Amino acid sequence: MDSSSNNDVIPSLGEEEEGNDTMEPVEANSRSNTPTGSGQDRKRKRTSAVWSSFVIVGKNAQRKEHCKCKYCGKQYICEGTHGTGNMKRHIEFQCPKIMMHDPRQMLLKNNKSANMTVSNPKSQNEFRTIVAETIVLHDLPFSFVEWSGVRKMIGYCTDEFHMVSRNTAKANCYYYRLAWTALELADSNYKHCPSESEWENVEKLCKFLRHFYDTTNLFSGTKYPTSNLYMPKVFITYLTLMQNLASDDPFFKAMSNQMYTKFNKYWFDFSTILAIAIILDPRYKMEFVMFVYERLYGAESKQLEEVKGKLFALFNEYVTSSTGRSTIRPSPPSYPSTSSGRQRVDDLDLVLLDFDNNINGDIVDIQRTQLDLYLEERRLERSIDLNILDFWKGNEPRYPELAAMARDVLSVPISTVASESAFSMGGRVLDQFRSSLLPNVAEALVCSRDWILGNGGNDFTVTLIT
Repeated sequence: MDSSSNNDVIPSLGEEEEGNDTMEPVEANSRSNTPTGSGQDRKRKRTSAVWSSFVIVGKNAQRKEHCKCKYCGKQYICEGTHGTGNMKRHIEFQCPKIMMHDPRQMLLKNNKSANMTVSNPKSQNEFRTIVAETIVLHDLPFSFVEWSGVRKMIGYCTDEFHMVSRNTAKANCYYYRLAWTALELADSNYKHCPSESEWENVEKLCKFLRHFYDTTNLFSGTKYPTSNLYMPKVFITYLTLMQNLASDDPFFKAMSNQMYTKFNKYWFDFSTILAIAIILDPRYKMEFVMFVYERLYGAESKQLEEVKGKLFALFNEYVTSSTGRSTIRPSPPSYPSTSSGRQRVDDLDLVLLDFDNNINGDIVDIQRTQLDLYLEERRLERSIDLNILDFWKGNEPRYPELAAMARDVLSVPISTVASESAFSMGGRVLDQFRSSLLPNVAEALVCSRDWILGNGGNDFTVTLIT
């Protein structure tokens, strides 16, 4: 065979330039009919991966060799001068039925040497392991797997995996405890594997700090009243610290001792207004304040008497300032009178003036029965899930002044620091200026802000007191 015959051999489609996208007919070179040594045209094997999705159908009327898609029947010219670029783009972007036949079909992009590949099946267990590693490496909360944005992102990328719950993520992360032991056995340079006693301390520490974490989250809430949650949670915190102070474990005892010092500084003296808030919770009332104060300060403590005195004094302020009386005093009966009888009453006006002046005091006593009646009523079950604002809204016809007082007291927030900031590892959250504010200064700032916002920022005058 002469050299001209070798130039007529059809080149491999796998070696064609993919950039040749033209669909215009191209005249084929004349082919010699002289038989070769084998009696057949010597064509190289088609190596491109597109041929797993296309089949040769022969030549058309223009004597152009065609192929068609196995899935949708779309035809393309497949002669050597046309390359495989069009067929690859059809499989990747255009074929409407290929995913119905093979949902794992993928085309590797941006790789000149790559043709096509089919992805291997993915493991749900491997996916769970990757999620656990992500949580550990980036200090993410276990609730990360329940974030709607994360679930939406995973669902968009693939439907092979089911997103795990926070409890599953927590359990998966705990498996890394065994990984530490394996690392000690496999790596001779690793000498700091936690011992069994240290792992036990970690478990106890997580259980111990869980209460503080939950309490901080609860106190930092903004969509529900928090003032009535103050006393029960702080009291439980006190009992938790006292229990660990009596522990035989020197590690927990030392840690609890430091925490108890801080607790005494900021929380041991219960806020009176927040103690009143728990009294206005029908699940606790005065009995809970007595229960707590007796254990903290002893029976008949002055702190308990102070709370009682301020509770009734505050209620009297609401009664006095109220324009509508919840208890209507009955009108005195009318009797016919004579002129002489009327004259005698006028003569006694000066004598009975003191009696008339006491009428306001009688009204206050009558109004105080709202508070007395509320305290005498049976407490609700402590375990029920109660919306305390709805409770007082529903009982406003019975206790108008008491409901108004409850509305104001329960609106007092416990904390102005978000729980995310309280547990932030990014540095000091409360700077020295904020943390060193005196209570009266902080109160003035908070009240001034509420007044300014409540007035819309207009015509508000601040008076400086020197």
